[in-house]
Amino acid sequence: MPTQINSVIKAYANCDHVIVAWRYDQLIPNCIGFALYKKTQGETNATAEPLPNRIGFAGQSPQPGEQRPSTEWPIQRFTWTDYDVKYNDTVSYMVVPMMMSGTDVAKDTNNASGWSTTVTVATGKDYEAYFNRGIISSQFMSHQMANLQASDKSATLATTLSNEDSIITKFLGGVLADHLFSELNAVINDATLSIYSSLYELNDGNVIAAFEKIGSRLNLVLANGAFSPKDNNDENADLRAQLHKTDINIFDRIVTSGHFAHNKFMVFCKNGTPYKVWTGSTNLTTNGLYTQVNNAVIINNPAVAQWYLDEWNQIKTAGNAYPASYINYNTGGNATNNNMTTWFAPVKGFVDLAAAKTLIDNAQQGILFLFFNPGTKDTLYNEVVGQIGKAGKENLFVHGIMNQDPGGNKTPLVFIHKGNAQTTDYDTIIPKAIKGEFSYWENEITPKMVTIHSKVVVIDPFGANPVVITGSHNLGPKASAKNDDNMNIIQGNPSLAMQYAVNILAVYDHFHWRYSLAQNIKGATGYKGLSTDPNWMASYMAGSVVNELAFMLGGSVTAAVTNATSANTAAAPVAKKAAVSAAKKAAKKKAAPAKKVAKPAVKKAAKKVAKKAAAKKAKAPAKKAAKKAVKKIAKKAPVKKAVKKVAKKAAKKAAGAKK
Repeated sequence: MPTQINSVIKAYANCDHVIVAWRYDQLIPNCIGFALYKKTQGETNATAEPLPNRIGFAGQSPQPGEQRPSTEWPIQRFTWTDYDVKYNDTVSYMVVPMMMSGTDVAKDTNNASGWSTTVTVATGKDYEAYFNRGIISSQFMSHQMANLQASDKSATLATTLSNEDSIITKFLGGVLADHLFSELNAVINDATLSIYSSLYELNDGNVIAAFEKIGSRLNLVLANGAFSPKDNNDENADLRAQLHKTDINIFDRIVTSGHFAHNKFMVFCKNGTPYKVWTGSTNLTTNGLYTQVNNAVIINNPAVAQWYLDEWNQIKTAGNAYPASYINYNTGGNATNNNMTTWFAPVKGFVDLAAAKTLIDNAQQGILFLFFNPGTKDTLYNEVVGQIGKAGKENLFVHGIMNQDPGGNKTPLVFIHKGNAQTTDYDTIIPKAIKGEFSYWENEITPKMVTIHSKVVVIDPFGANPVVITGSHNLGPKASAKNDDNMNIIQGNPSLAMQYAVNILAVYDHFHWRYSLAQNIKGATGYKGLSTDPNWMASYMAGSVVNELAFMLGGSVTAAVTNATSANTAAAPVAKKAAVSAAKKAAKKKAAPAKKVAKPAVKKAAKKVAKKAAAKKAKAPAKKAAKKAVKKIAKKAPVKKAVKKVAKKAAKKAAGAKK
């Protein structure tokens, strides 16, 4: 039986989905992809089933909406997001290389990985991270909307989202929306509980109905965003008038142009004492909960909850203004509690951003992010991107999306793809690319709206000292100096960092796959589906992909991985090593005649190279490697000519074995 190739596989989960990553130490001959098996609680190895893939082989004619097991349509990559999990599922994964045998696909069980460590689809305890899906451009959404049999999908979507129990609403809102209503219902049903909240926007009918049931136990600062100097700049005006007629203790905060009263937090109190806080990027609006990518975090820490309650009182006291006392209070910051610091804005001198920048500058393994419109200068986005290529940080993995243009015009999404910047527009992402290349996929809804609304930076999520930066803060100078906002810096919590990392990687993958597809279509040959060429694997075992897997899986990258380009290039490193060795030996013996010294050593090496090259059937790579090595190493004038000639002859002889 052939020697098994070493492999590593790991799984990471948050409350909504799982990301699986794997790596092999060298190329697998004739591998055309992987079958990914999932084992859930109670299942045995024998009963585990392969996950499905929606991408078929180029040239096939699948049925609309078709998907097949990854044993039939293999996964041609080294990471995968499993959305087909439920809250509290316990799962592990295994990959099996798939080989092309004639026209059939067969398993290479000898090189199957082991099972990954078991992970649970859930959130943490001290910090509970929740995520919606907010992605209306997906095959799931298209299938569900098709079932509604409506001609006006946009109008139908808006009507559907008003139904908290519809399949589409539950899908888009995900665990975030579900848990939000659980928290509100708990307050409704317990007279000892109350809420102090500061909100920027509020229009979701189901949230408003819950607030009205809480009544006098809800203390709400309802603010606005001043988009223009005109008097009519309160998007909450109609609702404000409605809520003033209820039992809710409502306090108006109508700020002037240039400011956004941008907080979205709720402090939960029991018998008047704060014990936890809900914050994050999610506005309690229909778009915020369902059609934008957002996050929320519950911080189960009474000290931090007290910080937020104190801030709520500062905001209430400030009225419609930004008095010096309010700004000075925020600039003083809050003492760290259990490795957490909260900054409230506005502050003087951008002290909140400075604290975050210091941590970004200390990143060791990688930085993941989602940004929404942070600005163009001196933002945390600028600081993150500025880490790329720094001396000593050449292998730092930087990866994420910035939703730059909320109007959906020229360049709404900016990708930093494994350290390289890429910009696009909505039409480049969807639905043109999908419709053009995968006719068997359902047409997808095109969003002409904010897509990524999360604001989060995760530093070294899989390292020893992870950091999560998140809140309502857009992470730029305007938010720091002009807006009501909060930014939480949480250090040393691997579970929380992993959960945010999984969310960022999944969101990124969804949008960037569509971008990549569109870019391929612009070229001479569009992507048509899975390839039967085993050399597909070579591009995933070099460059930025290797850095990504090293970032996610830990450990060093082997020479076999970094140097391999195909299963037939093994002769090239052998030839190079032999030629370099011969050149060095020849260079050391200056006194002897050059040819006489160099020839025996190189001749011996050539025989060894020829033998291995014949087995690998490699011609050009061996010759090229030998020539390159001689040019670089054999620079001594007396021996240069002889070494070059002999090495060239040796490489030619080795490659000639093919004939």
